[in-house]
Amino acid sequence: MRLLVSLLLTTAVYGQEPQAHFCVIGAKPGGWDKVLSSVGFIREDSDRAKIFVLRSRTPASTQWAQRVERGAYLILEGESPLAESFGFEAGKERVRAGSIVDARRPALPIVWEKTVEMPRFRVPADMRVFAKERWTGAPMLAGRRRGAGAVLWVATSPGEQGYESGVSSTPAAGPGLSGC
Repeated sequence: MRLLVSLLLTTAVYGQEPQAHFCVIGAKPGGWDKVLSSVGFIREDSDRAKIFVLRSRTPASTQWAQRVERGAYLILEGESPLAESFGFEAGKERVRAGSIVDARRPALPIVWEKTVEMPRFRVPADMRVFAKERWTGAPMLAGRRRGAGAVLWVATSPGEQGYESGVSSTPAAGPGLSGC
């Protein structure tokens, strides 16, 4: 997960590096603090943050799309009304994810300790898929630049330690920009 997030934040945004401050929206940060700090970003729950992690079940708000247009970088985790507002929809079909193929390094073996059952997500056609589940081809990581910012969607949480992956049951913050 760290490799994939690092790739997005350094190369998938076409060489433009975001400000080195991030904020995690939700009751608990999960492993996001560890993931993002491992690639040099600093947690800053204030207006200085330009990278926002929005945990699963985050309510939709037009404020986030506006922030992305002005230069914010969003990381959307799993299924949420906010992810749906950006076009990431959970389908009825379920997949078991446990072996991942990174589009940039397909020979790199990425195997999760535990498989996770989750919905197969539909990804908007204008999004670039960075990683898929090896056996089903289900998208696991996708994103694109949008306006002056970018959106990255991950199918599941990176886990509490930032490397074990797993579906989060953490409730998200309320509507709007609370938390940062």
